[in-house]
Amino acid sequence: MSDVKKHIDFCLACHFDKLSSPPIHNTTLAFMTYLQFHLYFSLPLLLVTAWLARGRFSRVHARWLGLVCVIVFVFTTPWDNHAVKLGIWDFPEDKILFRIWRLPIEEYGFFLLQTISVGLLTVALLRPRSISTATGKAA
Repeated sequence: MSDVKKHIDFCLACHFDKLSSPPIHNTTLAFMTYLQFHLYFSLPLLLVTAWLARGRFSRVHARWLGLVCVIVFVFTTPWDNHAVKLGIWDFPEDKILFRIWRLPIEEYGFFLLQTISVGLLTVALLRPRSISTATGKAA
């Protein structure tokens, strides 16, 4: 191997080693399971966004959000499972309930909870559509 290649490999290894996050020691998060994470963070976010979207969320929104959830699962499941297979990331066994394929069930819940929260927030932030009259002016 050339000296230049060795130097590049060494620099890349040092760079990525500095980017890796330090382990969590003696904190509340170190003892938290993935399910607890959802209970403390994801579900409250979902409740807040549902409250913000109250009165605006319709069946049309529900259908579109359902379609987006399907798309998220179809696109995210393969690459997330592949990343776990390659060792890019993983989930400690003592922090999860069980796995489907290589992912914990909580990860699939994360796909769903985050997608619904973003969808509800989008509905909450959308301006109501104006209904045009026969003259073409907004009501």
